[in-house]
Amino acid sequence: MGLTHEGAARRLQDFGLNLVARERKPTILQEVWGRARNPLNALLLTLAAVSYFIGDMRAAIVIVLMVLLAVGTAFVQEHRSNEAAARLRAMVKTTASVKRRPAAGDGEFAEVPIESLVPGDIVKLSAGDMIPADLRLLEAKDLFINQSVLTGEAMPAEKFCHPHQQEIKDPFDLPNMCFMGANVVSGFATGIVVRTGAHTFLDSLPMKSRDGGYPRPSIRASIVSPG
Repeated sequence: MGLTHEGAARRLQDFGLNLVARERKPTILQEVWGRARNPLNALLLTLAAVSYFIGDMRAAIVIVLMVLLAVGTAFVQEHRSNEAAARLRAMVKTTASVKRRPAAGDGEFAEVPIESLVPGDIVKLSAGDMIPADLRLLEAKDLFINQSVLTGEAMPAEKFCHPHQQEIKDPFDLPNMCFMGANVVSGFATGIVVRTGAHTFLDSLPMKSRDGGYPRPSIRASIVSPG
């Protein structure tokens, strides 16, 4: 059970890296504008303009310098913190316990970077793990998942590996499905990856529809044909 290394490599080429869309890094001008766009700054610049037109040049210059100093200081601090955060993210490598096997024989679970996961991979979950992709449970024991990032619900949801045939309105109510972005509170489980990267439900969250609902991916089709 589990994909071969060669099969996983082929699927990685077909489906791409298991990465969700991220916000684009703001440019320096956007960062400066974000610091300058402040009601207090607008008020101070208005006072500087009034001081200039009434002939108080010294007050106008002092006020403008105060605004420039405040904006410059805030920009430098935010830019440095953003760069430091980016360096930390580059250093942190998140992995998942995945079962890969050679061309012949059974495979063993090993730590694999989550961006390398592909549909059909067998993933092992335990307490504290992040759900690395959208997956269907094959085995589960006392499994509770925190889905607050996806649903806003604070209470963990219990998940099972039993097939679910009833119609549901919300995919998060499926008891045998775990979605990328959630995390394991307690218990153990094994699941098969059905969606990765841009195809996951987490990636569709920014596309929230106007009526307050979210796009519903075809869960049944993904389970039947993960490849």
